[in-house]
Amino acid sequence: MKSVCKWIVGNCSNLALEILRVSVRKFKRIYGNTFDIIICCNNLNPSLLSNINVEIYQQNIKDSLLQFDFNPSELGSREGSVWKFCPPRLRNNCHELWLDNDIIFDKPLPSIDKWLESNKTIISKGIHGVYGMYQHQVKEKVCAGLFGIPPDLDMSEEIKKHAFNIFHHGWDEQGLTAK
Repeated sequence: MKSVCKWIVGNCSNLALEILRVSVRKFKRIYGNTFDIIICCNNLNPSLLSNINVEIYQQNIKDSLLQFDFNPSELGSREGSVWKFCPPRLRNNCHELWLDNDIIFDKPLPSIDKWLESNKTIISKGIHGVYGMYQHQVKEKVCAGLFGIPPDLDMSEEIKKHAFNIFHHGWDEQGLTAK
């Protein structure tokens, strides 16, 4: 079975959709034989993605295990990162890579190849380190824009174990991923 690579996209600009198209196209060219490619969309008409020619998964906030004191459907694309865990996983029995639409591959990454041979998570290095309520628990600067999960890691259990509060902002989701 192939691994999964998913992008999450919501209400965003035409430029962001074009960047997503480039990101998917380049990733497909490099890793198309290794990954099934899926775009998870929310608050966006899926027909806007029809020319990308990959599987589309329509997200529903009811599939999230997280609790919010705001309506994620009303967030802009910058604050709308709470959708990463909706659902917690697409497939439990394979590696699953999550990419933000602004991550664009020009060549294979040795770290991805190494991760595919492991039973570990992978996360990209970060610059700013904004983690919401988890700010003081994340020790190094990482970015959830590239995050990968090994087979059989039960993300539902991980969320239940670590999501100890109601989310107040989209950055809380970044912190939970980094944690």
